[in-house]
Amino acid sequence: MATSPANDVAEDSQQYQILKIHSMQIEEASCIKFLVEWNGYEEKTWEPIECFEGVGGESGEQNAAIRKFLGEGSNSVKYRKMKNG
Repeated sequence: MATSPANDVAEDSQQYQILKIHSMQIEEASCIKFLVEWNGYEEKTWEPIECFEGVGGESGEQNAAIRKFLGEGSNSVKYRKMKNG
């Protein structure tokens, strides 16, 4: 599966590529997390929306992988319900 720089997440000096976001869930204190499949890693991880924020100050919702996931099926409606409590 092809990835693009817009699907990258930077942490410290390392760059991670998102292959796919599979699911989302809400945890305590209204923290929404996404189940992410990473390029080069077998195990998927749950990551908060803040993990997807851009270096230019873009919100996590602007990340291409998040936008793609939220555009599938009813994910956008579920996300808004989770976000608004």
